Amino acid sequence: ETLPSGRVDHTVVFEQCKSHNNYVDVKEGRIQISVTVSGDTVSAILPKFKVPEGFERRYEGMRSLNNAIALGAWVAIVCIYGVTILTAIFSLLKNGSLIWRPALNTSIVVAAMLTGAMINGYPLIFMEYDTALSLSQQNAQFLLSAVVSMAFYLIILFLSFSAAEGLGRSTYGSHVQLWRCLDRNVLNSTTMMQHILLGYLLVPIMFAYEVTFYFANQKLFGWWTPSSPLVDPDVAATWVPWVSPVATAVFAGFWEEAVFRAVPLAQASLWSRGWSPARRWAAGAAAMLVQAIIFGAGHANYPAQPSYARLVELVVPSILFGVLYAYYGLVPGVVMHVIYDLVWMALPLFLSNHASAHTDRAIVILLGIAPLLLPLLLFLRSGCHA
Repeated sequence: ETLPSGRVDHTVVFEQCKSHNNYVDVKEGRIQISVTVSGDTVSAILPKFKVPEGFERRYEGMRSLNNAIALGAWVAIVCIYGVTILTAIFSLLKNGSLIWRPALNTSIVVAAMLTGAMINGYPLIFMEYDTALSLSQQNAQFLLSAVVSMAFYLIILFLSFSAAEGLGRSTYGSHVQLWRCLDRNVLNSTTMMQHILLGYLLVPIMFAYEVTFYFANQKLFGWWTPSSPLVDPDVAATWVPWVSPVATAVFAGFWEEAVFRAVPLAQASLWSRGWSPARRWAAGAAAMLVQAIIFGAGHANYPAQPSYARLVELVVPSILFGVLYAYYGLVPGVVMHVIYDLVWMALPLFLSNHASAHTDRAIVILLGIAPLLLPLLLFLRSGCHA
């Protein structure tokens, strides 16, 4: 391959032959070693396994269906939830009931965490580093993408949090107001402690459901879902390994519960005010089902066979999360979602022996129990609940 700079790169693939003393029979597959020479320097030596073409075609077909389902869900998210969010913010502004400052502060924190996680993964860019570019060019592109990502996340989070909190406050008067959760008296209340404990109690139930679901479907129907997409072992190679799992879990927990639960359910309840009980119940049930389908389909881009496996898997939990929101608000769902994702995403830190393993594990555990520790410490200091 001749690059624009004039450098010529070569890739040579060596394949194990049957005459080799340590030959391993892998049927139609092939064991290979790929050697890349960039200019006059050996730049990569990679062991490879040549997958049979028939399997590759079937896998590509499966992945295209996975991605098609997920794409359809994201079109629905933009068209349905996006319009709902913008309409809600316009209505809240018109009524003078938009509480924007806490939404902006929260968005800045979460967006900064995500951008920090991206910068924290800088060492990993060299796994796909285009050596035709200078290091300064590579760094400039990396920093530019970090700045653009920060701005994008900030806008999306601000709009989502503002609409979700405003709609919930307008619809469910009995819910704990989201922006008052860190108020000393609210945090040190029996209600808040119960909501947080409920979120933690749902985490093992979710894991039990996941294990049972896939074990049963694999045994009964031959479903196939690799576990590798659920964890990222490269996280241990980042500068500060605990940062990426924590930032991603916090983002997913807060944003997904706000957008997939609060926005559609609160808006449906708001629209159906004044309807007959039967019609209002039907509207709520329809919103509950739609948010469950969109949430499940939005996660269908994971490799799975059949292609709708993730959609089916997440419909039941999504309905549970929706009912949880309707009764208790965002707090239990956010706690459950953040802790559940944190367990999956931080798993490599507990399985590897990297240099800072003990420190990273301790920080992950401390941050994982922080939502429970804060109200508990307030209770111990005051001697009673507010």
